[in-house]
Amino acid sequence: MNHSNHATTMDRAIFNAGLSVETVSAYLLCCSLADLGNTITFADLAEIWTGDTPSLEKSLAELENKQIIESRKTDLNVSYSLKDPKQWRI
Repeated sequence: MNHSNHATTMDRAIFNAGLSVETVSAYLLCCSLADLGNTITFADLAEIWTGDTPSLEKSLAELENKQIIESRKTDLNVSYSLKDPKQWRI
């Protein structure tokens, strides 16, 4: 059996931040992609998001507003990076 010592990027403070369930879910999806070593893009999130596109956009906007994620826009897509929990505005 292979056990990894890899720490996850998810910070438990997200559960005490007073965010909606959808917004916390979006954060967890971002962390999941980051833990796999993938770039966090809107397109990749949209593929695994179980809600509609407007709810994903709203959740990501809330995460960005709270300084939990940061976006970078290109002509083709939007990518996100997770910010240090010390920078969060919660």
